[in-house]
Formats: sequence, C-alpha cells, structure tokens
Amino acid sequence: MVLIINIITLSLLSVIFVVILRLFNKNAFFDISILYIFTILIAPIIFFVVNLVSLYIIHSEKIYLSAIPLLIPFIYGVYTRMQDYIGHKTYKKFKAFSKQLINIANDNGVIISEKDIRIRIKKHKDVSIIFNVYSSKDEQKINDLRDEFQKCLDSHLGNYNIEILVDKKKVGRGTYSDLIYN
Repeated sequence: MVLIINIITLSLLSVIFVVILRLFNKNAFFDISILYIFTILIAPIIFFVVNLVSLYIIHSEKIYLSAIPLLIPFIYGVYTRMQDYIGHKTYKKFKAFSKQLINIANDNGVIISEKDIRIRIKKHKDVSIIFNVYSSKDEQKINDLRDEFQKCLDSHLGNYNIEILVDKKKVGRGTYSDLIYN
C-alpha cells in the first residue's frame, strides 16, 4: 500500500515539475531557483509527510523510515556548506597572495592596487585572477608580465589551475583614459 501511495505521489510531483518547467521555458524572467527549491526541498518534505501519514495509518513499526527523503535536503545542505567553506578558504589564500602580484606589477611600472584585482573561484582547483586596468598601456604591460605572474603563482600555488585575465575598464563617461580627443 505504501509503495502505491509513493508511486502516486511521485507521479503528481512529476506533473508539478513538468508544469514548472514549462513556465520556465515560456518566461525569460523565470527564477530557476524555484526548480532547485522544488526538487531539493519541497518534494522530499512532501514525500516525508505522505510516508509518515501512510505508515501511521497502517500502524507500521518502521515509521522512522518515512524520514529517509529528508536526507536529500540534509546532504545537499552539508555539501553546499562544505563547498562554500572550501571556496572561501581558497579565496582568502589568493587574496593574501595578490599582494605579491601587486608588488610585481608596481615594480614594473604598472600602478595597481588591491581593488584592481578580482579573484574568481570557478571550481575547487580552478581560479581566475582578473586585473582591472584603465589604459591600453597598462593592459599591454600586464600582458607582458603574465609569464612572471605565472612563475610566481606556480612556485607558491602550483596545485591550482590559474588563469590570468586582463579587464580594461572605462573611465568617466564611457571613455578610456588613453584616448585623446581633438
């Protein structure tokens, strides 16, 4: 009986998921997090309640088994927190190390500060370091220093896949600082 109730519940949840997915396909501004919330949180809670009620009705001694679907949000929560912790640890390590990159750039005539370096953690071992520059001259100098940056990074943080990028920013009202208008 519990198996039949679970099959019916799964069928209803599948129909609801398909309806939500169709709404997603129709509306460009649809928030995709609704699908994650439904799959990871709402569906397991519904299964828990349905199993709890059905096992209570049939006076089962194994009513504790109704809590098994709640393992999904628990495991997801633990996994997410671990990823956040590891990512934050990696970010702090690279943020502290970015001072050495700033010193290398400043020693070679590129004036940058800590706010001009962004660090993007893609995955656990994939990291992008992005230099914000405001002139073509600085952009070229940073590009010329890539090998020196890479050597420094590899000697201290060799177990990471590090990508060095340069982002040329606009200054003022949409103009670049090295453009001269007559």
